[in-house]
Amino acid sequence: MSTRVILADTSGRWAAVLRAELDSGGLPLHEAGTLEAAWRELKQSPAAFLVIAISPKNLRRAIDVLRRLPEVYPRARAAVVAPRAMRDYRWMMAEAGAVAFTASPRQVAPLAEAAGRHLADAAEREPAVAPHDRIWQSLPWDG
Repeated sequence: MSTRVILADTSGRWAAVLRAELDSGGLPLHEAGTLEAAWRELKQSPAAFLVIAISPKNLRRAIDVLRRLPEVYPRARAAVVAPRAMRDYRWMMAEAGAVAFTASPRQVAPLAEAAGRHLADAAEREPAVAPHDRIWQSLPWDG
């Protein structure tokens, strides 16, 4: 399934609040943990909605991921969640490519709405090809 929400958060702080908000809209949340693990998950879900929890420790890597996302996974979108002390990073994250940002667990509804819009759009664009047909079409010879 290429349409899901992937959370890159090693603190565990955002999972419960995001899950509660996303569940109300029937959206799946996959906890990847690290940014590296989330990046690997994008290979399986190239149209996913990635949520990156930033911290002073992973800020540079998060910006790199946001900037690389459109060229490597053009159908994916990303949002950023941050501790309150990093709320002024909103514009930096937007400049890097984030479509949503929050520094408050009480303000995740707009992020969940952005994820819902993206997943709905991605599902509409998903080709209606059965998995076995997709495999058959990818074989190197004519069938």
